[in-house]
Amino acid sequence: MRSKRLLPNRIITTNRPHTIYHGCAMPLSAVEILNRDFLEIRARLLEVAAALDRIGRAEGDVSADARMVRIRQAIARLEAGEADRAEQLQLLFSLNYEPGWRTSDIRSGGSPLPGAQPARWDAASTGGAPRS
Repeated sequence: MRSKRLLPNRIITTNRPHTIYHGCAMPLSAVEILNRDFLEIRARLLEVAAALDRIGRAEGDVSADARMVRIRQAIARLEAGEADRAEQLQLLFSLNYEPGWRTSDIRSGGSPLPGAQPARWDAASTGGAPRS
């Protein structure tokens, strides 16, 4: 009997953490996923840290702002290391369903987060970007 050597062909998409061995999907190990995603995770964490540094250096206090409260809660949930972190963060930043959402204040420029100020759009002074 002649044996075949199984060579992995990686799937290009990041949605499926699998290796293909002759048509059969094999889940990647934690080490393989970390090897593949480490630089992207590192870059995103650096972006978050840089944004928090910019907020910290700027004038004013936003520690009581609902958005900052949620950011701190999100970081705490990541540190807790529990399962389903992505789902927990999605729920943290999502609005509860309201049957009358089509006529709510959010569509007319109201804030989606309690205590947060709505962004004001002024294309002439901001080049199309929101300003608070």
